[in-house]
Amino acid sequence: MTTASLGPGRAATDMPAPSTAAIRLSPLAAVLVGAALWLLARSGTLRPIIGEGASGIVELIAQIALWLGMAWLIKRSFSLAVLRYSAQRRRAAGLRVFEGGAKLLVDLFGVVLFLGTLFGIVGIVLDQPIGGLLATSGLFAAIIGFAIHGMIADVFAGIALHVERPFAIGDWIELASGIAGKITEANWRAVRLLTIEGRAVIVPNSALANSQFINVTAPERYFRLKRTICLDYSVPGERAVPILHAAMMATEGVRKDPAPIVLIDECDDRGVVYSLNFWVSDYPDQFPVSRQVVITALRFLDQAGLAPAYPKRDISLFEPAHRQIVRHIDLPCVLSRIPLLSRLDPAVQRELAEAGRLREFLPETVVVSEGDAGDSLYIVVAGMLEASCKDGNGATRLIGRLHPGEVFGEMSLLTGAPRSATVVTASPVTLVEIGKDHLEPIFCSHPALITQLAEIEAARLLSNRDAARLSPAEHAEIEEVGFASFMRRKILSFFGHPIISSAVSTSRALAA
Repeated sequence: MTTASLGPGRAATDMPAPSTAAIRLSPLAAVLVGAALWLLARSGTLRPIIGEGASGIVELIAQIALWLGMAWLIKRSFSLAVLRYSAQRRRAAGLRVFEGGAKLLVDLFGVVLFLGTLFGIVGIVLDQPIGGLLATSGLFAAIIGFAIHGMIADVFAGIALHVERPFAIGDWIELASGIAGKITEANWRAVRLLTIEGRAVIVPNSALANSQFINVTAPERYFRLKRTICLDYSVPGERAVPILHAAMMATEGVRKDPAPIVLIDECDDRGVVYSLNFWVSDYPDQFPVSRQVVITALRFLDQAGLAPAYPKRDISLFEPAHRQIVRHIDLPCVLSRIPLLSRLDPAVQRELAEAGRLREFLPETVVVSEGDAGDSLYIVVAGMLEASCKDGNGATRLIGRLHPGEVFGEMSLLTGAPRSATVVTASPVTLVEIGKDHLEPIFCSHPALITQLAEIEAARLLSNRDAARLSPAEHAEIEEVGFASFMRRKILSFFGHPIISSAVSTSRALAA
C-alpha cells in the first residue's frame, strides 16, 4: 500500500523555486498581457471569435488589468529604488540607520498608489462618478482613522524616527521609564527591545518619539560608568587617588583608552566622596566590570590599611582636639597585611617598618632594570606597576602587574642576585624600600628570622617555578639539602656578617 505524505519529500525538493528575475519581471509581464488584450479587443480582432458582448467584457477586464499592472509596476520600481538607496546608506561609514523605515515608506506609497488606481478605474474605465465614492470613502476614512488613530500615530512616528535615525538594530537604549534593552527589531508600528534579563519589551513608535530616551551605544559603542567610594577626611587625597586609580587599571574589562580617572564628587558628613570613572566596551559589560572594580578598590584600600567611611556623629563633652589630615602612613599596619611578611613576629614587623623608606614615583618611571645589581626590596603601598623581561630574541615581554600589597626585589635583597625583571610604574606609586643595610641589624637581633625568611621565600619560588633559572650546581645542592636550606645558605653567604654568623650559632646551640 502506497502512502502519500504532505511533508517535504523528494518530489517537493526537486521542484524548482521561482527565480528572483521572474518575480521582478512579473509586473511588467502583467502590463504587457493587459495591454495586448486591450489592443486586441479594441481593434475588433476578438469579436468574430468570442462575440460582441464577450469582446466588450474582455476589453473592460483588460483595461482594469492594465491599470492594476501599471500600479504594480510603478510600486515595484519605486520599491527597488528605495531599497537600493537604503542599502547604500547603510553601508556608508558611520551612518546609523533605522532599519525597516525603507519598507515602511514603500508600503505607504503602495497604499496611496493603489487607492489612486482604484479611483482611476472607477472614474475612467467604468465611467462612474467618483464624487459619491469620495464622500463615502471620506466618511469611512474618518471612522477608521478615529478607530486606529493610535496606529496612525505610530506609523508617522516611525517615519520621523527613520528620518532622524537616532538608533540602529543592536543598539542599547534606556527609556524614560528606566527600562533598558537592546533593539532587536524596528518596524512600522513599534520597536522591540530585549532587556539584560532576557525579557522582550515592545515600545510603540509614538511613545518612543514623544519621550526622552538615551542611546548608550552612540556615537561610540563604549561608554562611561561611575562608582563612588567615601573615605574619611583624615585620608589625604594624594594617597587615596593612586589607590583607587590602580584598582580601575587592574580590573579586567576596564578600557585603557579613554583612561580611567578619579574625581571628587562632594564632601559630606561621612567624608570625601571619590568617584571612580571608567569606560567599558559594551553595555552588558558594565555589570561584572563595575562589580569587580569595587571589589578591587576595597581590597587595595584594605591592603593600605584604609576603610570606607560610614555615617557618624560626634558628641563632645569637652573641647575637641585639633583635627588634621593624617599624612603619615601606618607602616606596621601596612606590613602586617603583606603576605610575605604577615608570618613574622609583630616586633620584627615594627623594626622593618622603622627601617623602611617611603618612596614615591610618577607614572612611566623605571624603578628597577633587568640585570642590574640590587640589594633592596620594594613593597607596593599604592598604585600599580608592570614587570617585563626580555625573551631569547631580545624582545620585551610583559610578565605581570604588581598591585598594592605585593613585593618585588626580595631575591636581590636576600641573596644579592641581579634583578630578574624591569619594573615600571603604570600610575603614581608609593613604595616602601628596605635595603641590605637596614635588614642586617634586624638579622643580628633576630637570627631566627633568616631561617623563617628562607622558608617563606623557598615556598614562593617553588610555587612560581622560578627555580628553573638556577644553575645545575645549585639544582644539585637543592636536591641534597632542600630548597629552604639552600635559600638560608644563600642569605648567609650574601650578608656574611660575623655577628650574624655568631648569632645564628648561638641560636642553634640554645635550640640544641
